[in-house]
Amino acid sequence: MKYNNFIKFGTHLVKKTFLGKSRVNLKDALLAVAPAEPRFPMALMRAQLTGSRESADKICNHEFDLLGSGLHKLGVNIDWQKDFAYDGRHTVPPRGRNSDGSRGFREIKIPWELSRFQFLPTLIKAYETHNDEKYALEAKNLIHDWMLKNPVNQGVNWQCAMEAAIRACNFALAWNFLKNSPPWQNEKFRNDFLRSIAEHGRFILRNLEFRLTANTNHLIADYTGLLFLGILFPQFKEARKWLATGLLGIENEIKEQVYDDGVDYEASIPYHRLICELFGHCALLCRFNKIPLSGEFTAKLEKMFEFAVRYTKPNGLAPQIGDNDDGRLFIFEDFYNWERRDHRHLFKLAAELFPLNNFLTQEVQNSAKPSSKGFNESRIYIMRKNDFYCIVDAGDVGQNGHGGHAHNDTLSFELCIQGEDFIIDPGTYVYNADPQARCHFRGTKMHNIVTIDDLEMNRFKSYTLFSIHNDAVPQINKWDSTEKWDTLDACHTGYLRQNIGVTHYRNFHFDKNALNLRITDHFDGKGSHNLEWDFHFAPGITTQKADEKIILEKNGKRVEMTLPKTLAAAAQIVDGETSPRYGIKENAKVLAIKHTCDISKEADVFEFSFKAI
Repeated sequence: MKYNNFIKFGTHLVKKTFLGKSRVNLKDALLAVAPAEPRFPMALMRAQLTGSRESADKICNHEFDLLGSGLHKLGVNIDWQKDFAYDGRHTVPPRGRNSDGSRGFREIKIPWELSRFQFLPTLIKAYETHNDEKYALEAKNLIHDWMLKNPVNQGVNWQCAMEAAIRACNFALAWNFLKNSPPWQNEKFRNDFLRSIAEHGRFILRNLEFRLTANTNHLIADYTGLLFLGILFPQFKEARKWLATGLLGIENEIKEQVYDDGVDYEASIPYHRLICELFGHCALLCRFNKIPLSGEFTAKLEKMFEFAVRYTKPNGLAPQIGDNDDGRLFIFEDFYNWERRDHRHLFKLAAELFPLNNFLTQEVQNSAKPSSKGFNESRIYIMRKNDFYCIVDAGDVGQNGHGGHAHNDTLSFELCIQGEDFIIDPGTYVYNADPQARCHFRGTKMHNIVTIDDLEMNRFKSYTLFSIHNDAVPQINKWDSTEKWDTLDACHTGYLRQNIGVTHYRNFHFDKNALNLRITDHFDGKGSHNLEWDFHFAPGITTQKADEKIILEKNGKRVEMTLPKTLAAAAQIVDGETSPRYGIKENAKVLAIKHTCDISKEADVFEFSFKAI
């Protein structure tokens, strides 16, 4: 189905079925009228701005580092269509075959990322801190230049409603902060700006991103853009429709795309962060303008933020379960110097929205001590005591079995002890820019799990880089958490196919008094099979191996890893790689163990342990 026809089908679908099945009445949504003088949460957003003057000057010099591209000088005359990281120009999404022979788009994220205008908060910070009009002027000039060079419905920056929505929200943010500054008083610019706002609203409404399989974060972003424009620009005749559609959409998508335990259903913690931002800022804007949201919406949103607090490691970083493309709505931090794996900016938004939730407000004050917690619908399990932390992904590919942003990581885990990462998920690296690397990083061997007969636990699909087969269906046999221990017993079916006929069982037992994590693997099946364990160490980890003991050390923190005696001789420390942010790779070490055995005759289980020393 061609792209434009697909979008038209999506719009038809919403009219015929989506609105009809909604629990939120469209008539009621249309009654939600934004005030003639909308309120914007200036104080909360201002308090989060941390950009430096040095970074604002880089923006003024048109120097950008996007998605791991390295710093590029774009010159006086910016080409907003150019993928400067890969030296290509996109006027439409290029189709055809990728370098590995698979079909799909080449990488177009660079011009999209630049055109999101998420650098505007750093310019705003410099303008307000230093009272220097050049930063407000630069924001105005960049926006105006973009509008002149990107006529509506033309070029790569009008091919995706999500991109238009995020850009529109950042335009709206800049408007509220800078509209009274002298450079923004130019009447032609103000007229052009408001005309562009209207074009964005109309484009998003016409091109809502419904999917034939399962809706994604794209649709939530679309609704967020409509809600923002509908509330903040009531002077447009379409504003009421934008607001109603946005309200109706976020109410429905939080039901469709978020499990009852508060976890986003795309099987990605970085994307959970993005969804929290989208829903959270919608809720904040609605509250400021006295536009009610349902109790079901707010209750589930509160659970989403609680999950974010729970998954945050003692070192303040988030685990990289699933895809990570550094996606945000607003980047209030310094545009060039923010840690992509730090999700703690969500906590301030959560405390503002839910001031009576002691768990969330204490986290903002750094006084919360999260305990172990199982999220049974998403099958994410967190075991922790003090500075000992383990998170286990025992879920399926998510997204109703579509697996758009999932990795082959069922029963994989991350381990952080005494504030240091020891076992990590290596991340994502890239999407379409390098299909081979895309599949490598989302593959089974790039996770802390067992590969059987050199096969993926979930088969990849040859025609897309954003879906995998739902082969590794998990089963949770037991989850028990007490003051003394946590126990998780689970299995998956990823190797019951292709005549392999093997079920992988993995048991996690965390002794909270001894601060010792024991992981036991065993297999049910017949015949001889090749088993491969991979444990991915964080960059900077040094290792000392003696028989079945391996001492892991980083920054003076030490962990004793014990291997099964039957596997110790085969264990090797090899070179590996990890990706802490999109487009970036770093060297790291991997413990790789290969073992061949007749599973039907194998009496022993394979037990590994990790203990702080």
